[in-house]
Amino acid sequence: MNAVRYDDWKVNFATTEGAINTAYRQTPAWPVVVNLRADPFESAPHDSGMYIRWYADLLWIFVPIQGEVAKFAATLKDYPPVSGGSLSGGLSYKSVQIQQALDMLNNLPGGQN
Repeated sequence: MNAVRYDDWKVNFATTEGAINTAYRQTPAWPVVVNLRADPFESAPHDSGMYIRWYADLLWIFVPIQGEVAKFAATLKDYPPVSGGSLSGGLSYKSVQIQQALDMLNNLPGGQN
């Protein structure tokens, strides 16, 4: 998962630099937040003091973004990535297998459910 869109907002967990055929993927320490209505080409600089102040005022955006990521993660059980594939943030086919094993254990007699 590289990015999540929520209303006019886009939160990038990874970015690419370079041409589409030679670009390389970067994972910033903090997600990059863009207001697509204010910056539709996502070209504003993200390293200025003004951006950092604006970013601090936007920390609320991570609450609905967490919900969007959780909805996506819930679909991995029914539509898992192919074996060997992976997603950023630790979501992978192996994590789906682990969750399925935990669900099976919880459904055994004497399990949590």
